[in-house]
Amino acid sequence: MRDAAVTEPTLAKFVSQHQPSRFETHDVRFPTSLTGDGTDAMNTGSDCSSPCVSLFALDPALTGYGMTFTIGRGNDIVCAAIEQLALNLLAQDLEELFMDMGKTWEYLNADLQLRWIGPEKGAVDIALGAVDNALWDLFARSRGKPLWKLVVDLTPELVKAEVEVYFGCDHEGGRKEGEGGEGQRDWIPRICLIGGMAR
Repeated sequence: MRDAAVTEPTLAKFVSQHQPSRFETHDVRFPTSLTGDGTDAMNTGSDCSSPCVSLFALDPALTGYGMTFTIGRGNDIVCAAIEQLALNLLAQDLEELFMDMGKTWEYLNADLQLRWIGPEKGAVDIALGAVDNALWDLFARSRGKPLWKLVVDLTPELVKAEVEVYFGCDHEGGRKEGEGGEGQRDWIPRICLIGGMAR
């Protein structure tokens, strides 16, 4: 388990008790390869594992939890990526982050140095799903709601703000033209509601 925190969260303006102030990562592994559980034709020796993150608010009663999935070795690498991404959330205003989670996703995905080993692929992308999960969970808890209830209560305008939209690509990497008319393009909503698992 690793722990990171804001050393001196002193801001000129009022500090919300809901803002993320520290986090912990947990490298959880299960030796499922011993019994063959969780294996498939391509992955015959899977040790089903989960890099997890706990995102703590200044309010000691408020914590958001996120997780993602690996098949064993490399779980620690994803945990390290989670730590680097979660650092960008510390001392941020939770309300501002949530009002446009699409932009928050882009903000986390645009780290100038982490982009060299990402984005949108590999360990960094997997880690971002866990961080995103924790952020959604933290916000839902700050509203006193389970996450499913928070989602169904969102207004259409807010749902639109929570969805990152990106253009689909053809097999050669170019953007595809949409069927709706000249100048339009196919688009795929990247919904952050499930913390990157619905990508």
